[in-house]
Amino acid sequence: SVKIRSGTIRTNVTLCMIFYDFTVEGGVLEIDATTNDLCNGIYSDSGPVTISGGEVHITAGQAGIFVPGLRNGSQTVQIAGGDIHIDAATCIYISKQDRDQAITISGGSFTGTAGHLPGLMAKQIVIGSGSETPVVQVTSKAQPAIRGTESISIGGKSQVTADSGTSFGFHTAGTFAISDSAQMTATG
Repeated sequence: SVKIRSGTIRTNVTLCMIFYDFTVEGGVLEIDATTNDLCNGIYSDSGPVTISGGEVHITAGQAGIFVPGLRNGSQTVQIAGGDIHIDAATCIYISKQDRDQAITISGGSFTGTAGHLPGLMAKQIVIGSGSETPVVQVTSKAQPAIRGTESISIGGKSQVTADSGTSFGFHTAGTFAISDSAQMTATG
């Protein structure tokens, strides 16, 4: 387990490869994992990855945050606050699709730019599940910006922009739900 509460951490390699939880509650985290195309910013084998405050800046050759789901665990990425910027081949990717797993953004500001893969990709994508107003902007140069293989849910007071250079802003083979006073823009 890794927990960051305050201070400034800068690294020019993958920050960590851990089995379970990774948490950012405050401070500044700057990761430059671009030494080769296979470097991830944060690699948590089974999750969860939780960001509730602070600033997170990740530049990576592969995934900004990667949860492969090789072990039992929650396999979630939860963003409840903070200011997050990720520039990578894919911003947040949870790869194991045979278990319940989700990317949940309920607060804070998230800006992601993806290269040749979707910006956000997991079985379930949930944006705006709390009382906060998450601001989410995701761009993918070649794939859907936001891809939930089973479902995408946007609610609350969310402000979501999904932009793809050559594909759809959003993509799911399952349920796509928009509720409450959520604002959504999709281009592609």
